[in-house]
Amino acid sequence: MEGGAVYGKQSKEIYLAAGMSESTAGVYTIYNGDGKKSDNLKYGDEIVINYGDDGVGTFSNSGMTSFNALLWGGASYGGIRITKTFRYGEGLSVSTESASYVSLNTYTVTYQNENGETIQTVSGIRADFPYDAYDSSVYVDELADRECIAVPVKEGYTGRWEHVAVAGNITVKPVYTAA
Repeated sequence: MEGGAVYGKQSKEIYLAAGMSESTAGVYTIYNGDGKKSDNLKYGDEIVINYGDDGVGTFSNSGMTSFNALLWGGASYGGIRITKTFRYGEGLSVSTESASYVSLNTYTVTYQNENGETIQTVSGIRADFPYDAYDSSVYVDELADRECIAVPVKEGYTGRWEHVAVAGNITVKPVYTAA
């Protein structure tokens, strides 16, 4: 399982430069399709946090097991709540907490022109966990911008991709408005 933004790289550098020690604790949780907690995962390897050029960390872990997920027919969503604690001496500590939950399944977005011909396909998209207050949805139009998928030009019209959240495999066509 991977994903989830955790504390920034600059925060870590500031705390460590001040002579503080750090520790990381994470609880991996899986949920069924109704958003009900299935299980906290156990017996995994150590949490690994990698930083991108933007200074945002992502987590990964492997070897997790859940007996309850087998009994309940599997899990639809999963994620982690990470608590990062920095300590200075015996008395001072600062903790930050981040959480990220996404679908365990990945989906494909197929972009087509108005005639139904495929322009481009993007695979490996995870859907948002709809049962919390955070919107980490992937939207069709934002994904197209990120992947540089242009709306086909249609003379006399302006075109756009709809702002629709990916919640499963989806095929989209452009929406045109007379100019």
